Order: sequence, then C-alpha cells, then structure tokens
Amino acid sequence: MKPVHFYETGTGYPLVFLHGFCESGSLWKELSEVLSDEFRIICPDLPGFGQSPLPDKEFSLTDIANQLATWLKNLGIEKCIVIGHSLGGYVSLEMLRHHGELVKGIGLFNSSAYDDPPDKKENRNKLIAFIGENGVAPFLKTFVPSLFYPERADEHRATIENIRKEGLSIKPESVM
Repeated sequence: MKPVHFYETGTGYPLVFLHGFCESGSLWKELSEVLSDEFRIICPDLPGFGQSPLPDKEFSLTDIANQLATWLKNLGIEKCIVIGHSLGGYVSLEMLRHHGELVKGIGLFNSSAYDDPPDKKENRNKLIAFIGENGVAPFLKTFVPSLFYPERADEHRATIENIRKEGLSIKPESVM
C-alpha cells in the first residue's frame, strides 16, 4: 500500500475529512483548528493529490476507500465519522458501503449519494481530453474559482490562489 500523507490535530472522537477534486487535506486546516478542541481531526491527501502518491495501477473509488480504511485501522481508528467534499464525498460513500463497521456516519459537501447523470459523465470525459491536450494549469484557472460563491470570491482570493498554486503540482494523470 502506498503511503497516505495527512494532517492531524486534536483529541476525541475521530473526524476524517476528505477533500475534493484537485485539492488536498490542507483544505480543512482552518476548520480543523476550530474543531480540534473536541475532536481528533484527520485530513489525508487522497491518492494522487497533495503529497499522497498516485497508485501504480488503475484504481477505483472502492480501491481508494479500501486503502483509506486499512490506513485508518493502522492509525488505531476503530470508528469514525467521515466528511467528504465533492470527490471526497464519493469516497466517503464507498467507505460507508464497504466498511460500515468503521464509518459510523458521513457528511457530504457539494457531493451526492446518487449516480452522476449522463451529461456529467460526458463532461468528465471532455475534461479528461482537455487536460490530456492542455495540461492542468488552464483547467485550474477556471475550476478553482468556481468552487466559491461568486459574490464572495473576493473575500477568499488568497485561499483560491493557494488552492490553484497547490493544484499546479498535481500530475495530469491524477486529474485525468
């Protein structure tokens, strides 16, 4: 199993925060500081993002969920609540589906328990082709700001820029 890079703080019942597409566990840093007085906060980088390496072979969301469940058990976690943003929500659902003894609850931010509609799948295939031809940087230029409410984007300009800069280190294979 490839190593999982993570950020951890606090003590108490474990809350595991899974970031979204083209992000890393550092996304949760400010929130984790607020919650760390009452909870053990664990924020991994999903495989291929942040400092966690991409697997050597093809993998699925179930594979990622299995890897994270094994990793959490190796950290001594017997039960936890998993909070997922976007892609992290899909991984959270897979963890709940396959590791219900570990995952006692989930929370989803900008994610869904339903299958993606055909147009979303088609757009994802177009994105794969775009990144294959143009790289990650042009995609991040428009994608990252779209994660924030437009009327409040100016308040989060520094965060948007940090996420975009961090995203530039992501290999195209991870995004694709």
